[in-house]
Parts: sequence; C-alpha cells; structure tokens
Amino acid sequence: MKKAVVICLLACVAASGFAQQIPLYSLNFDNRFVNNPARAGFNGSPELYLMYRKQWTEFNGAPETRAASFDMNVKKGGFGLYLFNDITDVFRTWGGSFSYAYHLRFKNDMHRLSIGLSAGIQDYSFDREKAFVQNTDDPLLQGDHGVSFDGSAGLNYAVTKGPLLNLSLGLSAIHIYATDLKFLNDAAPSTLFIPDRHYLATLSNRFKFVDEKIILEPLVMARFTEAMNYQIEPGLLVGYKDWVWVSGLYRYDYGVTIAGGFKVHNTVKIGYAYDLALNEIKDHTNGTHEIMLGITFGKKDDMATKKEVEELRQKLMEQDTLLNEVMEEQDSLMNTIDSLNQQMDKMQYEIDSLEGAIESMEISIDDSTLAKLLKSSDLLNSGDMSGMTGMNKEVEKMREELEQLKKEKEDIEASVKSTKTKVKDMESEMTEERTRIVNAEDLVVKKGPPLGDYFMVVGSFRVEQNSDNYYEDLKKRGYDAGVVFDKKRLWYYVFIAQPKDLKKGLQDVYKLREENAEFYDAWIHIMSKTMR
Repeated sequence: MKKAVVICLLACVAASGFAQQIPLYSLNFDNRFVNNPARAGFNGSPELYLMYRKQWTEFNGAPETRAASFDMNVKKGGFGLYLFNDITDVFRTWGGSFSYAYHLRFKNDMHRLSIGLSAGIQDYSFDREKAFVQNTDDPLLQGDHGVSFDGSAGLNYAVTKGPLLNLSLGLSAIHIYATDLKFLNDAAPSTLFIPDRHYLATLSNRFKFVDEKIILEPLVMARFTEAMNYQIEPGLLVGYKDWVWVSGLYRYDYGVTIAGGFKVHNTVKIGYAYDLALNEIKDHTNGTHEIMLGITFGKKDDMATKKEVEELRQKLMEQDTLLNEVMEEQDSLMNTIDSLNQQMDKMQYEIDSLEGAIESMEISIDDSTLAKLLKSSDLLNSGDMSGMTGMNKEVEKMREELEQLKKEKEDIEASVKSTKTKVKDMESEMTEERTRIVNAEDLVVKKGPPLGDYFMVVGSFRVEQNSDNYYEDLKKRGYDAGVVFDKKRLWYYVFIAQPKDLKKGLQDVYKLREENAEFYDAWIHIMSKTMR
C-alpha cells in the first residue's frame, strides 16, 4: 500500500507539481536574466542577484526557492551563471546553468538583438527521512535522486533610444533539450520522465516623464508548456529616477502581486514582492513572500560621478580661459607680424625705387674710382657726385633697417611658433578629456538639427565639401548627423548626437570610442553658457 502511495505521489508531482519544474519568481522584471539567457550581460556592468521565495506560508512543505545569478558584459556579448535550490515537501532540486549571449547592435546602437544559449544540470532528490515510509528496506526506495542535463535558448530585442525608450521583447525556451530523469530505480518505470519544455515571453516598454525623473513601465509576461498549460501576468511599474519603484501584477488563475524596491546605494538595490492568492487556496494561505538583493559592480556612485563632472567642469573653465588668453596673444603676435610685413614691403619698395634711380644715371663706381674721376675730369661736378653718394648712403641705411626688421620678424615668428605649440598642447589636453568649450556666437549650423548645449563631434574638416561628404555618409548609415562651422577657429565639425547632459555625454563618448574604431577620437563640444 505504501508503495502505491509513494508512486502516486511521484506521479502527481510529475504530472501537476512539475508545472513548477522551473522556479517561479515575482520579481522577474528586476532580474530578467534568470528567465532568458539572451539577457546575459545586457546591462553592461557585472550584476549579482540573490533571491529567496517562500510560497503559501500556511502550507507545510510548500515550495521554497533560493537562487543566485551573476552576469556580465564581454566584447559584443555577455555570459552568466545561475544557481538555484528548490524544495517542495520531500522533493529537492539543485540546479545550475552557464549562459552566453551575443548582442548585435545596429542603427547607431538604437536597436539591439540578443541571442542566448545556456547549458545546465539539475539534480532531483527524494528526502526519505521526511517521507512517511513503513518499510525503509523496500528495494523500490533504494534510489533517491536523479540527474538531468538540459539546455535553454532565448532571444531578446530592445530599442534603447528614441521615442520607444527601453522597449524590450524577450522569448525563451527552458528545457528545450533535456535528458531522461529517473527518480527511484528500474523497479519503478512509471517514475521515468523528461522535464517539460517551458516557453516564456516578456514585453515591456519604459517611458520617462518630468525631465526623465518619473518612470512608467507597462509589462506583461506569459508562460506556456507543451501541454498548453499557460499563465499570463500583466502589470505596471512606477518609479522615481531608478531609486525607488512599486509595481502591481495580476497572475491569471491565481491572484495578484504587489512589489516594490529601492536603492540603498547606487550599486545596491533591494526588492520585495507579496503574492496574494484569489483562487481556491486563498482561505488556506497567508500568501507568498519574495525578497531580492541586487549588486552592480564597477558602477560609480552618483554623488562621486557628480563630483567628478563638477571637477571636470571647473578644469575645463580654467583651461578654456587660459586657452583664450593664449590664442589672443597669438592673434596679437600675428597682427604685429602683419604690420612688420607691411613696413618691410614699403621699405623694400623705397629701396627698389632708390636703386632704380641710381641705375638710371648709369653710374656704378666705387669711392676710389670716383676720386680719380674728380682729379682727371671736369665732366662731373662735385655736387652731382655728392648727391649720388648720399643716395647710396640712404640705401645702405635702409638696408640696415630692413635687416633689423627681418631679425625682429624672426624673433616674433619664433614666439608665434612657441604660442602655437602651447595652443596645440592645450587643445590636445582638452581633447584627451573628450571635451571642448565653444561659444554659440562663433557657431553656424550648416546642416542637420539645431544645436543644444552639448553635441558629439566625430570629424573636423578645413574644407566644407569634405564635411558635407562625411555628413551624407553618416546620414545614410542612420545617424542623426549635422555640420556646424566655427567662425573663430575656421573648422567644420560633423556631429552625430546631442547628449542632454555632460555626464551622459561623457559616458556615450567613452562607449562610442571603445566600441567603434571609426570614432576613436570623438569628443564633446560644450556651449560656453553651460559652464557659467
């Protein structure tokens, strides 16, 4: 009789209880990787989640789940690790899987298609010490656990920029491949089964309002099995600046979930969910509790980031002031050189005129020859000779002054060269900071949208046609490009984006330079009015 009871119990678990062959969570939208391997590394920074769930608190032996997941981004993809322990009365399941996802970015990184695969192992065990068994020597009960290897796959499509901000559509198949599982031994063939395939679909779209401080995210999740058992969960999340949020879910044919969470630090968040049953078990349970701890590694604290941005802002202001002073000095020196060039041209003209006058007299004699001529001939009078000599002396004097001006010009040109080197070094330093301050009065938009306070430059040209060609090429590739002319520096700048703030702009520049070799030297132009 006891054998029949045990076998019936196992059959019930295999047929109905294994509607929860995979752990069930209510905080799915905080950690989407646990249900879809395509989400591995999706958020960029390494993330660790610890979860605990206690179902139907008034039921003895009700499902209890502990889990941990870790995922991180690698070049063009991500990998993740998921471990869990699920206990339902006398049955225990230990499982783990390793996932890899490839993230395909396109349309200026506005769209992302992710493909993920995972391979795992699950150990199902039967706790005989907790079971009511009269004959512990029954050969049917000598085997008490089984191991199954399985594989899962997932897809995720996301729109990360534009009007459909943070739209996410995910599809995953859990246990898409699994080996046979036997709980007891060969004496009980009815306990042989293969874990059911589970199909999950998720859809959410995050909207931001009031300067992106208020977050509104409708979401829905659907679960299916091959036996066409299904469960639908529509819900809504409301949050403030990613620091605090609440959500409500309706789980079809079961009840409702009320959840919330907050950040205690920019890298640490805590979530809690309460499931309230509305079906036939509502009078027998006080509900289900779930808690979550999430840790993001490598992400700086917002206050520290703000401090760094402010320090960079002050440094840029100082650099820009000094750069303007040096450029004014350079302009002054160039004006002096222009003035000297005009004086030298005038003097050279006078010298050429005097030399022409001397040559027109057809006299080319030195002082010794002149003395001989004065003694031997009366054809030339001394007055004429003294006039010629005076002209020669004037020419010599002007030549000396010209040489002095040339030397003065060389000294100033050396100063200009030194100043230009200083300007170049300062501009290089500012470029290394990936920023440059510009005055709105100096800029003229040649093509593309109107300018905001910040714009991301990917190319600079002296020739307007070259900037136009690059602009047309970027537009064909889907970039929201533009061309702006700096009247002061006489450069044409081609830009592809306009960040809303300096912090976001710097993050985008670092990311762009790292992920796209074509834009390895991109930088941010900052309107000077924003630095005041």
